Amino acid sequence: MLFALVATAALANAEADDATLTLAKGLEQVKRAHFEEALPFLEDVLYPTPRVRGSELKTARFALVQALFFTGKTRAAEREVRALLRIAPAFKLNSSQHAPELIEFFEAIRRRVDSRPVRREPATGDTQAVDMPPAASQPAIETPASAEASDVVPLSASAPVQLAAPLAPAPRRQAPWYLKVLPFGVGQFANGDPKIGALFLSLGASFLAANIALYAVNLQRRQPDGGFPRETLSVALYWMQQASGVALYSILIAGVLDAFLGSPQRMASAPE
Repeated sequence: MLFALVATAALANAEADDATLTLAKGLEQVKRAHFEEALPFLEDVLYPTPRVRGSELKTARFALVQALFFTGKTRAAEREVRALLRIAPAFKLNSSQHAPELIEFFEAIRRRVDSRPVRREPATGDTQAVDMPPAASQPAIETPASAEASDVVPLSASAPVQLAAPLAPAPRRQAPWYLKVLPFGVGQFANGDPKIGALFLSLGASFLAANIALYAVNLQRRQPDGGFPRETLSVALYWMQQASGVALYSILIAGVLDAFLGSPQRMASAPE
């Protein structure tokens, strides 16, 4: 159990460090205008759930907007702009740092977002809330960016911005290899496969406890010459200890192999 707690804490720290490193790689590719190469890093940080918070989340969202826009995936870029404006409504682009077409695209979507119906809270003395007239708009479809088609959206302020259709979800992110090699279900937990991880953890802990207990019993029954009594009980305890040790090693090896081979396939086929 102590090992599981330590492994969980190590997993959380490793996840944070891994997300920051992945984001840095994506930002470097965007800085070099290698937008296609930046996509896998940025999508890995943000999907299926964001692995960064605060200013890093805003930075990752906008970097993905740029990478998608300049690779022609404007429908996916629109979705990312909407997601960015939800967490940072006052986000602005600098005309001295960003391309005019990107600014026009970004502001066109901002106008669409700002034109959505707004419900006013009733003031003192009001009997009911007042709804603003609804604008003809559609909600953006929240789907991972890697599944988007490459369609061009009109950038004119008077032209509507096309929205993405429902698309297949992005592949689930897998755990790094250095977590998969850890025993007791750590690799499965890191892959997002907690049920199988709990199974390997419980089996491994049970066989380990049994092996330690049997070793202690056999140690007490050992004779001064180092041998064991020849009665049936001593022989049975000895072989039970050996069997529990073999079972422990087997379950540890099986857990590591499953973390690399079985668990990723199960999570890829599991529904979101």
